[in-house]
Amino acid sequence: AMNQVYKDYILDYHFEKADIFVNQTTNQAIAMVSYNVTYVSDLKNANQSKTNQTETRTVKLSYSKLPGKLLVNQVQVWKSGLDDLDNATPKTLEESSSIPSLPNTTTK
Repeated sequence: AMNQVYKDYILDYHFEKADIFVNQTTNQAIAMVSYNVTYVSDLKNANQSKTNQTETRTVKLSYSKLPGKLLVNQVQVWKSGLDDLDNATPKTLEESSSIPSLPNTTTK
Protein backbone atom coordinates (compact mmCIF):
# COMPACT_ATOMS: atom_id res chain seq x y z
CA ALA A 1 0.00 0.00 0.00
CA MET A 2 1.17 3.46 -0.83
CA ASN A 3 0.60 6.43 1.49
CA GLN A 4 -0.79 9.58 -0.11
CA VAL A 5 0.25 12.93 1.29
CA TYR A 6 -2.19 15.81 0.83
CA LYS A 7 -0.77 19.29 0.82
CA ASP A 8 -3.24 22.14 1.02
CA TYR A 9 -2.61 25.86 1.05
CA ILE A 10 -4.40 28.41 3.20
CA LEU A 11 -6.14 30.76 0.79
CA ASP A 12 -7.96 32.88 3.37
CA TYR A 13 -8.87 32.94 7.04
CA HIS A 14 -10.99 35.21 9.20
CA PHE A 15 -11.84 35.59 12.85
CA GLU A 16 -15.16 34.14 14.04
CA LYS A 17 -15.23 34.50 17.83
CA ALA A 18 -13.21 34.35 21.02
CA ASP A 19 -14.03 33.43 24.60
CA ILE A 20 -11.60 35.26 26.88
CA PHE A 21 -11.00 34.52 30.56
CA VAL A 22 -8.89 37.03 32.54
CA ASN A 23 -7.24 36.37 35.90
CA GLN A 24 -6.36 39.81 37.25
CA THR A 25 -4.54 38.32 40.26
CA THR A 26 -1.95 36.46 38.15
CA ASN A 27 -2.02 38.90 35.19
CA GLN A 28 -2.88 36.10 32.77
CA ALA A 29 -5.63 35.57 30.21
CA ILE A 30 -6.76 32.48 28.33
CA ALA A 31 -8.58 32.91 25.02
CA MET A 32 -10.27 30.23 22.95
CA VAL A 33 -10.14 31.71 19.44
CA SER A 34 -12.19 30.31 16.54
CA TYR A 35 -11.56 31.23 12.93
CA ASN A 36 -12.69 30.03 9.51
CA VAL A 37 -9.98 28.82 7.14
CA THR A 38 -10.32 28.32 3.37
CA TYR A 39 -7.96 25.70 1.93
CA VAL A 40 -7.06 24.98 -1.72
CA SER A 41 -4.81 22.28 -3.15
CA ASP A 42 -3.34 24.40 -5.96
CA LEU A 43 -2.70 28.14 -5.75
CA LYS A 44 -2.58 28.53 -9.55
CA ASN A 45 -6.01 27.04 -10.34
CA ALA A 46 -8.75 29.60 -9.64
CA ASN A 47 -11.61 27.23 -10.57
CA GLN A 48 -10.81 24.47 -8.10
CA SER A 49 -12.99 23.53 -5.17
CA LYS A 50 -12.28 25.20 -1.87
CA THR A 51 -12.52 23.59 1.55
CA ASN A 52 -13.77 25.69 4.47
CA GLN A 53 -13.08 24.61 8.01
CA THR A 54 -13.50 26.17 11.44
CA GLU A 55 -10.38 25.88 13.56
CA THR A 56 -9.95 26.69 17.24
CA ARG A 57 -6.80 27.46 19.18
CA THR A 58 -6.33 28.18 22.85
CA VAL A 59 -3.98 31.06 23.63
CA LYS A 60 -2.52 31.91 27.03
CA LEU A 61 -1.31 35.49 27.48
CA SER A 62 0.72 36.89 30.36
CA TYR A 63 0.73 40.64 30.77
CA SER A 64 2.11 43.49 32.84
CA LYS A 65 0.08 46.45 34.03
CA LEU A 66 1.43 49.82 32.96
CA PRO A 67 -0.20 53.19 33.62
CA GLY A 68 -3.27 53.31 31.39
CA LYS A 69 -2.54 50.09 29.46
CA LEU A 70 -1.64 46.41 29.57
CA LEU A 71 1.56 45.05 27.97
CA VAL A 72 1.50 41.44 26.74
CA ASN A 73 4.88 39.88 27.53
CA GLN A 74 4.31 36.17 26.85
CA VAL A 75 2.12 34.22 24.41
CA GLN A 76 1.58 30.44 24.37
CA VAL A 77 -0.55 28.76 21.69
CA TRP A 78 -2.02 25.39 22.66
CA LYS A 79 -3.11 22.63 20.28
CA SER A 80 -5.95 21.47 22.51
CA GLY A 81 -8.88 23.03 24.27
CA LEU A 82 -9.31 23.75 27.96
CA ASP A 83 -10.85 20.30 28.59
CA ASP A 84 -7.57 18.59 27.64
CA LEU A 85 -5.24 20.67 29.82
CA ASP A 86 -5.39 18.37 32.87
CA ASN A 87 -3.87 15.40 31.00
CA ALA A 88 -1.48 17.31 28.74
CA THR A 89 2.27 17.70 29.06
CA PRO A 90 4.15 20.83 27.95
CA LYS A 91 5.62 18.96 24.97
CA THR A 92 2.25 17.73 23.65
CA LEU A 93 0.41 20.88 24.60
CA GLU A 94 2.21 23.75 22.91
CA GLU A 95 1.78 24.39 19.22
CA SER A 96 4.77 24.89 16.97
CA SER A 97 4.85 28.59 16.29
CA SER A 98 7.00 31.31 14.84
CA ILE A 99 6.32 33.27 18.02
CA PRO A 100 9.56 33.17 20.04
CA SER A 101 9.56 31.92 23.62
CA LEU A 102 9.79 34.94 25.86
CA PRO A 103 10.68 35.21 29.54
CA ASN A 104 7.81 35.70 31.99
CA THR A 105 8.55 39.39 32.24
CA THR A 106 10.23 41.96 30.03
CA THR A 107 11.20 44.27 32.89
CA LYS A 108 14.04 43.82 35.36
